Amino acid sequence: MTGDGPLKGYRIADASLFREGERKVLWARGRMPVLAKIVERGESERPLAGVTVGACLHLEAKTACLLLALKELGAEVAAAGSNPLSTQ
Repeated sequence: MTGDGPLKGYRIADASLFREGERKVLWARGRMPVLAKIVERGESERPLAGVTVGACLHLEAKTACLLLALKELGAEVAAAGSNPLSTQ
């Protein structure tokens, strides 16, 4: 499954896992008040506009929250899992 819109270019190997993954990201996001405050303060100004961020790291709900925050602050974000055995 591939996506467009705000998260264009994503690929999901097993689309049946999308809702569970989304639930995990929303749960993690709800427990990151400092990150939420940073996004809240900077989202309208988009201080990272024009910045491209490439990340190769363990992909899980916590890192998804960080990458989404960077995108909300204006960055162009590309991510890849660093270890297929640890990517969730």
